[in-house]
Amino acid sequence: MADLWRLSAVETARRIRSKELSAKEVITSSLQRLDAVNGRINAVVQEMPESALQAAEQIDQSIARGEDPGPLAGVPVTIKVNVDQAGYATTNGLSCRKT
Repeated sequence: MADLWRLSAVETARRIRSKELSAKEVITSSLQRLDAVNGRINAVVQEMPESALQAAEQIDQSIARGEDPGPLAGVPVTIKVNVDQAGYATTNGLSCRKT
């Protein structure tokens, strides 16, 4: 299935836990979809593809070791830029340029 980003969160998590899909495959599909449409809709103002891919790799490694990474591990999400995240500016979607 090429459009993995279309799967529900429950289905995505189930397929990742069962090793039918890897978290990296799922996030790659989601990032490709984001790249294809975000220029028109501007829904995501701060993309973090490197962090997403790194997290996906960690989840895949955890599953390969037989560990339980959690019920929604590998399910792509977006977080509004008005929520504090370690290492990232909380911009509330506003431009940070000086006038």
